[in-house]
Amino acid sequence: MATLNRRSLLALFGIATVAGRASAARSARPPVVLLRTHVNGEAYYEAAEIASTLRAGTPLTLRREPDNAYDRRAIEVLDAAGRKLGYVPRSDNPAVARMMDAGERMRASVTDVRVLTCDIRMVVEWLPG
Repeated sequence: MATLNRRSLLALFGIATVAGRASAARSARPPVVLLRTHVNGEAYYEAAEIASTLRAGTPLTLRREPDNAYDRRAIEVLDAAGRKLGYVPRSDNPAVARMMDAGERMRASVTDVRVLTCDIRMVVEWLPG
């Protein structure tokens, strides 16, 4: 399997760097939405107890779990207090996991919560620069 370096990752998203551009200009790039998905496995973790406290825009933490016995690309989803809500679905995690492993910064937040069914929707953004 080929590894992605920063230059090829940027090219993959069609974002080329221009030689001589100031580093401040690079850090001023807007976030790139990588994924809109739901939190998976919430029935097995603390999501049911926490769902009623979540609102659209609530920040979430993503944490890689490469030693997960079921999915080597597993990405845990936690609330601001570090309570585990579940995982990024396996079908959605390959690109995000590779980017996180390469040191790229991500930001995730709640987009919608259905408390009765404990359905938590989220967006994952890449923070280039």
